[in-house]
Amino acid sequence: MLDKNTFFDSYTRIFGEELKVDATGNRFLEEFYRCFIASSEEVAAVFQNTDMEHQRKMLKNSLFYGINFLEDIHYFEALHRIAVSHSKKRYNIKPELYDLWLDCMVETVQKFDPEFSDDVELSWRLAFSQTITYMKFMYTR
Repeated sequence: MLDKNTFFDSYTRIFGEELKVDATGNRFLEEFYRCFIASSEEVAAVFQNTDMEHQRKMLKNSLFYGINFLEDIHYFEALHRIAVSHSKKRYNIKPELYDLWLDCMVETVQKFDPEFSDDVELSWRLAFSQTITYMKFMYTR
């Protein structure tokens, strides 16, 4: 069972209490994208002409949408728009890339959360498992 407190405590250790991204949060997002882009040639190609500053801001917001999308219609609608934009008809982000995304996210959390543990890793994986399932489901919709 997902212990949201474990996830949110880890998230707060990385990003702080506020929704803004501070210097540590920026380094986290930069490191995540370094890992993700290096994870496959296909991912590297997807981000070849991307404004990475804008992409990092979008990722910060989407993390919050992802953890809350089943509990609040506002977050569901936001994630739905993201899923539609990432579908085969738009950006064509293939479903298997979400597993790489999550592995890189956890790898980055491990580097930035001083209290990283198996429980923290599991909380991040469970927190985004439903989001990733939804993104994969929407790929052909």
